[in-house]
Amino acid sequence: MHPSVAIWVLGGLAAASLLTMAAADIRERIIPNRLVLAVMGAGFALRLLASPSEALISVIIWVCVLGGFGFLASRSLIGWGDAKMIPAVTLLAAPGEVPALIAAIAISGGVLALVYLAAQTALRRAGSDRTATRPHPLPGSRVPALRGLLNVLDIERARILAREPMPYGVAILGGVAAHVVERIV
Repeated sequence: MHPSVAIWVLGGLAAASLLTMAAADIRERIIPNRLVLAVMGAGFALRLLASPSEALISVIIWVCVLGGFGFLASRSLIGWGDAKMIPAVTLLAAPGEVPALIAAIAISGGVLALVYLAAQTALRRAGSDRTATRPHPLPGSRVPALRGLLNVLDIERARILAREPMPYGVAILGGVAAHVVERIV
């Protein structure tokens, strides 16, 4: 396989895994290990294609980041899925880009937290509570795809009001996407 084709295939695998991870985190508040492994494998293969010596440096960085986030997870400061996926995505970036990638994930997490805080404030002001039901169906609720989306929004509304943890996998996806866009532009 030509290296440029391999890069596109590996990048596509990583992107699909990250999108699936974010969806799973929204739906179940779990980041599946198989998706962490898929991102790690794609990232390591991309680093090998770039440079074998760069791959070794990336693995050393991955171990350090995994140790740091593992420490935070062991203190229940972050979830274990996040503690595994953030180091995994560092393998997608060149070693010199890892600090910028982690910063992009942190900023994305801050934006997500602000959205959740604003939603919580708005829902509380609107007088919503966990047991509130809609008096009538929302427009489009008879369309299966929209019905699924409305169900996810209802569940998320209840989670926000119950002050449950936010899906940080969305922030990881957002940070990686922002980092990729920044590199392209």
